[in-house]
This record gives sequence, C-alpha cells and structure tokens, in this order.
Amino acid sequence: MKPVELILKNIGPFLDERIDFSELDTLFLISGNTGAGKTFIFDAMTFALYGKLKGNRANCVQELRSKYAEDGSETFVEFVFEAAGKKYRVHRTVPYTLVNSKGRLVTKPSEVDFCGFEGGEFISFGEKTEATNGRIQEIIGLAADEFAQVVLLPQGAFAEFLKQSSKERRDTLAKLFPVSWFSDLMVKTRENARRMEEELSAVSHQIALSSKNNDFSNASEKLSAMEAKIAELHKKESALIEKRKEIASKKAVLEEKFAAAETAATSRKRLSELAAQKSQFDELEKQNERAQRALELDVFIRQKEDAEKRLFAAQKNFESAQRRYEKITQELDALQSQAERISKLKDDTEKLKKNILQQKSRLDDAQKYTLSNAVPPELRETLCSLNEEYRFSGEEHLSEVKNEKDKSRSVSINEELADACALLQKAAERDGVVLRLSESREELEVLKKSADSLFELLERNRRSREQAEAALEQQRILNMAYTVSKSLLPGKPCPVCGAVEHPEPVCSDAHKDILSFEEQVQTFRQNEKQLDESYQQKLQDMRAAESKIEMLEKQAEPFAAVPETSFVKEQYVSLVKTYFELNVRCRAAQSKIAAAETEIAQFSESLNSLSRSAAGAKAAFENAEAQVKLLADESREKAALLEEKIGKSVFSCVDEAKSCFIESSLLERQKELCRRYADEVKKCEGIVESTAAVDSAENVRAELDLLVSDERYAENDFNAARKETERLEREHTAYSSAFNTVQELERQYNKLYSEFKPYKKLSEDLNGTNPSKLQFDSWALGVYFEQVVSYASRRFFDISSGRFQFLLDSGGKTGKGYKGLDLLVTDSFTGCTRDPATLSGGETFEASISLALAITDVVQNQNGAVSLDSLFIDEGFGSLDGETLDKAMEILNELQETKMIGIISHVEALQQTVRSRIDVEKTNFGSHIRIRKG
Repeated sequence: MKPVELILKNIGPFLDERIDFSELDTLFLISGNTGAGKTFIFDAMTFALYGKLKGNRANCVQELRSKYAEDGSETFVEFVFEAAGKKYRVHRTVPYTLVNSKGRLVTKPSEVDFCGFEGGEFISFGEKTEATNGRIQEIIGLAADEFAQVVLLPQGAFAEFLKQSSKERRDTLAKLFPVSWFSDLMVKTRENARRMEEELSAVSHQIALSSKNNDFSNASEKLSAMEAKIAELHKKESALIEKRKEIASKKAVLEEKFAAAETAATSRKRLSELAAQKSQFDELEKQNERAQRALELDVFIRQKEDAEKRLFAAQKNFESAQRRYEKITQELDALQSQAERISKLKDDTEKLKKNILQQKSRLDDAQKYTLSNAVPPELRETLCSLNEEYRFSGEEHLSEVKNEKDKSRSVSINEELADACALLQKAAERDGVVLRLSESREELEVLKKSADSLFELLERNRRSREQAEAALEQQRILNMAYTVSKSLLPGKPCPVCGAVEHPEPVCSDAHKDILSFEEQVQTFRQNEKQLDESYQQKLQDMRAAESKIEMLEKQAEPFAAVPETSFVKEQYVSLVKTYFELNVRCRAAQSKIAAAETEIAQFSESLNSLSRSAAGAKAAFENAEAQVKLLADESREKAALLEEKIGKSVFSCVDEAKSCFIESSLLERQKELCRRYADEVKKCEGIVESTAAVDSAENVRAELDLLVSDERYAENDFNAARKETERLEREHTAYSSAFNTVQELERQYNKLYSEFKPYKKLSEDLNGTNPSKLQFDSWALGVYFEQVVSYASRRFFDISSGRFQFLLDSGGKTGKGYKGLDLLVTDSFTGCTRDPATLSGGETFEASISLALAITDVVQNQNGAVSLDSLFIDEGFGSLDGETLDKAMEILNELQETKMIGIISHVEALQQTVRSRIDVEKTNFGSHIRIRKG
C-alpha cells in the first residue's frame, strides 16, 4: 500500500487540509510541535481504511470530529492509495450528533464510499459498509491492528526495549504482538475452572442442607408405609362420602314435604283473607261494567260536541268576514271620490316636469363655468360658501318668480358666466404679467447695486496690486545692491558706477527674501481676475434683465382695456349667485314633481289594493256563509244519532252516561285488580286441595332436625379423616421430594466433577502451574519474539557490516514466566556475547531499527507476503547525537530505495537533514498542513 492523497475535513485538529504525497520524496519528514497532530495523520489513514482506530482508542471514533468544526458541517476523510499496481479512493464520514427538525439530538452514522480507478475516473463499488471494509482489508492484506503495527513503526520504543528487563520487555511485546487471544484464553479457562469449582461447592452445600433434617436410610420402606396409611384413609373417606349422600337424599325429601306443608297452611290463611274482600271486588266489577258501557257511547258524544264547536267557530268567522267586507267597501267608495283630483294633478305634473327638464339641462351646461380653472383661488372659498348656503335652501327663502321668467334667465346665465370666466382669465393673465414686470424691475435694481459693489472692490484690489508690485520691484533693486556691496573693496572701482570710494554701502538689514512679496502680488492678481469675472457676469445679468422687462411691457399692452380685477370678480360672483338661486328654484320644482308623483303612485296602489281586498273579502264572506249552513246540518245529524244510541243503552240520558265515564288508564288498572283477585283465589283453592293428605309442618320439622344432626356427625368424621390424609400426603411429598433432590444433586455433583477435573488441569497448565512454570501468553510471545529476533538478527548483521547478531538466551536467567525473552548481542569482532544495554548510540539505533523492521517481515510472512510500499517511523530520534543521527539517516536512505519512508518527529536537526517534509502548524483555530518539497 502506497499513499497518494489524503483530505482531512473537520477531523481531529484539522478543518480543511490536503496532503499530496506525490509532491514528497520517498523519504520525508512529518514535523511539528507536540500536540499539533503529526501522528493523527496516520490515525486518519487507519480510520479511512478500516473505520476504526488502533489499540485502546478503537471506541473513540465519534471523538474524531474536530472541536473547531461548525455545527451541521460534515466530517470526513478521503484517502487515495495504490496497491498491487491499482489506484483506489475511500471516502469515509465520521459519526456526529446534531439537532433534527423536531429539536431532538440524533446521531448521524458513519458512511463509506469505496472507488476503483478505471478508464481515467474513479468508479464506486456501491457496496454497504461491512462489504466495503472486507474488500479494503482484502486489497491491503492486513487487518486494522496488523496495519497499525506494520506501517507505523515505534522505533523509539524498540530502542528502550533493548535496555529493559525481561518483565518490562514482556509488557512491551504484549503491546506489539496480537497475544490478546492467548491471554483471553488463559483468563477464560481460569474463570471457567473457578466457576465450575464454585458450582461443585454449591451442589455439595445443597446436599448437606437437604440431608441435615432428613434420615434417608431405609427411605423406600418409609415411603411405602406412608402410602399404605394414606390408602386406608382414602377408603374411610369414600365410606363417609356415601353416608353423607344418603343423608342428603333423605334430607331433600323431608325438606320438600316441609315446604308443601307450610305452603298449604299459608294458602288456607290467604283464602280466608280473600273471602273477606269478595263484596268489595264485586262492587268494583259492577262499576267497571257501567264504565265500559258508557265508553261505547263516548265516540257519539264526542262527535256531537265537536260538530257544535265547529258550527260555533264558523258562525264567528262569518260575522268577522261580513264586518270586514262592509268596511273595505266603504273605504273603496271614499278613495274613488278622489279620482278626478288625482287626474288633474297628474296632467299639471307632466307639464311642470317638461319645463323643469329644459331649465335643468341649461343650468347643467352653465355649471362648468362655476368650476373653471380661470377662477382665482381667493374666489373659490367664496364660491364654496355660496354653494353650502344654497345647497340646503328651499324655495321659501327666495322671492317668488314665475316659471317663464326663470326659463328666460336660465338661457342668458350660461352666456354671461362664459363671458365672465373669459374676462377673469384675461384679468389673471394681466395681473401675472404685471407681477413678473415688477419682480424683474426689482431684480434689475439688485443687480445694479451688486455690480457697483463689485466694481468698487475691483478698483481697490487693483490699487493694492500696483502698490505690491512697486514694493516687489524696490526690494529686488535693494537685494541687487546688497549683492554688489558685498563684493566692493576699498580702492577698487564699483562695477556699477565705477567709483573707488564707497562711503554708504547697502547694509545687510536692507536685504530681504522677495518670495513673500511675489506671493502677495500673485494673490492680488488672482483676486483681481476673480472680481473682474464676477463683475462681467453681473453686467451680463443686467442686460438680460433689461431685455426681459422690455418683453413683459409688450405683453402687458393687449390687457389695457381689461377692467379692474375686483370689478370682474364682483360681477362673476353676482352671476354665480344668480345661478345658485335658479338651481334652488329648479330643485324646489323637482321636489314638488316628486311629491306629486309619489301621491299619484300611492293613490293608484291604494286603489288597486282596496279593489283586490274587496274581492277577497266578498269571497271570504260567501264561503263563510256556506260553511255555516253545512255545519248546521251536520250538527243536527250528530244530535239525532246520539239520541238514538242513548235510547238503546242502559242510560236514561247523556248526562247519566257521562257520570259513569272513567279514564281509560284507571279503568284498565281496576280490571287488572279484579283479574288478579280471581286468579289468586283460584290458586289458593288448588293448593289447599292438592295438599290435603300432607302431614302437619310440626311433625315434618321434627324428622328433619334428627336427620340434620346425623349429617353434622358424618361431616365431622369426614373432615377429620381428610385432615389426617392431607397431613400424611404433605409429609410423603416433602420426604419424597427431598430424597429425589438429594439423588439429583449427587448426580449433578458427579457429572460436574468429571467435567471439572480436566478443565482444572488445562487452566493450571495455561496459567503457569506446569513443570516449566511458563504462562501460555508468555510462551506465545516467546514464539513471536523468536521469529522477530530471527529476522532482526539477519538485518542487524547486514546493517552492522557483519559485526552484530541477536541471540536469545534460553538459559532462563529470570523466572516468573518470562523465560525466552532475554536478549543478547554477539560481537564477531571480539567473539564475545554482550548485553544490548552496552551498545553505543549508533549501534543501538541499528539494533532498534532492525527489530522494528523485523515486525514488518513477520507480519508480511504471516499474511502471504503482503507488499508494504510505505512505512512511518514514529519518534525515537530525539536522544541521538550528531554522529548517530547521521548513521540513522544512512540506514533510512538505504530503505527508501524500496519503500516510501515517513519519519514522524519534532527534532529540529532532522529538518536540516530531510528537506522534503510535511509541516504541521498548531494554532488557536486548529492545525494547518504545509508541504515543503526537497
């Protein structure tokens, strides 16, 4: 197996890191501070391949999730590797806990996807987790524990191993080799032997307890005697049971006789009581008979009374219908007398309606002039007030005007309002022009004043600039004079005037820096330029304002004939007021038309309604009259039929029949009482007749008491026999059960002892109680260690150039089960045997790396010569001096010719020696990986 690429996502100390092993040399270093996560890189490879960690961390998979990972983010390892010339990729997620949509904590299980590289792409095998793990193990050729032992070599541990005692060496070997199965077998056999011994002791204790309270000598004879006594008691019980049955049979016969005698006495007594009630029930029978006869006439009486009631109601209805018909007829006559007035009102309303419609149409046309946009805002409030004033005004608030005059006025108001609106618009336009003309003249005056101020500032700045330029020129002359004066010498001619005497040369105080003068001049020039530009702009604005004034004066000329605005407004308001008055009169006329139309409609509706009501009332009156005649005939027929029925009955009149009426439910109850009385008399007479030959109850009672006494004695005898039988049966059961239990326990004890004896011997042999005093796991470690030493010795001989070899000391210098673990070194140069602890630093490294590599040889040999193309050597370099470290690197350089070697170490000296490396940097937000190429 050779690693190609490793991706770490939210796992361990890493958040998102990638290692490309193709960028590294065949010998590379994994360096970093303690706790940065160097060894974790190998743990991530192991988890990716097998889904678990090595050793005692196998159950800590869920803890692989990085503490720096964000909630809900996925945690996985992706590992690409080569094996047997083929490339594979495994992607495995780490199980982690999250909060689901229902707010509950759930654990998302680990998932794995395994792919093979074929045709230029990775193709998934699409298998479940268990099948995927099996396929990976088959490709690698190693189980998870074997992979951890072979690929990650604890070289430093073997350096310590060489100096350990036999006991310490055994503990170290137990961590390196899979001897747990042997140790488990030892523990299992020891525990099973102890358990079986405890079971034997428990069975023996139970036998002793069962035998403590029972004598099982002659147990068979004792059981037989008890069974014979129980059988005898069962016979006695049977005889007593037969006797009790005989007594019970006799008792039942006597009880029947006693019951019959008591019944006869009770019946004779009841007959006497019933005889005393006979006259009362005879009278009740007669009353029931007359009530039944009256009940037969009840239907005819009810028919007659019902016919009379219906006749009375029909008469009442006839009288009411007659009164209603007469009332409606009077109301109809009164309404018809108004028909001529309503007809005239209808004609007048039609004429007025036609006239008002014409006026309303013209007023609606004039309304647009009261809402015209030409009306100035200050007039709109006045119009709104007039509108509110006239909206709710009635005709009573206005002078009376004839319709014809209103009609002609409505024609002219439309034209007058149109002219007034046009005049208002012209006045508004004239006022606007005048206002803009006034504003333009004011603006011109402001511009003139501003231009004068700018001109004054410009002149002032010009004078200041000229003064500053003069001062600048004067200072330049003084500076040149000062420069010349510094070069003047007594008796030497002046280069300017040629004089040889220089009585008053320019002093140094006259010399000044002209830069400030130049800056001042420049400032005045810039101000002058800005002021001149502003002044010219003001002059241009003034010319524009004058042009605007000339244009507005021309615009105002056409409005010279327009009256004053106040006059136009007063005239317009007067016209609008007239318009509102005409509208009010029009609304008043419309109200009159509506009232008249309502009155006409109500008259028509009332006339039609009364006509229909009169027809209905007449029909109801005629129907009521016919109904009275019909019901009168029916009442006479029912009365005649009732008289006929009374004459044939036992009653003299209707009132007598009614006096005998009884409510039907009460009559039924009285009949039921009479029936029950007759039935009870008949029953009691039958009982008395059938029991005439029965003895008296006193005689039968005496015989029954004697029989009950015999029954009680028999019951007591049976209970005593039953109690004795149950006691003997309990004793027999307990004794028999205890005897059987002891026999079963003895059989169990013999069986357990036969199984325990060889198991105890096996446990003693495996756990060191044997002639060699060697435990089974120590023996297995010795076998493993012998194979490792054999491979390591050959490699040690080659590495040391034929000088050293390992030798197992089988002489057994130590005891306590550690024989075969003593290791020596033979030195061919001296011909002597040495303790490994006497080796130098370099020699110790040669010995320890030989032992570490020997493990890979043993595992590969046990697993069908598995090809391991990669090795990781974990630590063990920190204690080496420079010379020994160089020797160690020579050995590793030889190994890299056939394998990829990764050294896990934080030793700084190795970073200078091994240029190709993986740096693991530890930070407060997780570790980061950086690859440094050789």
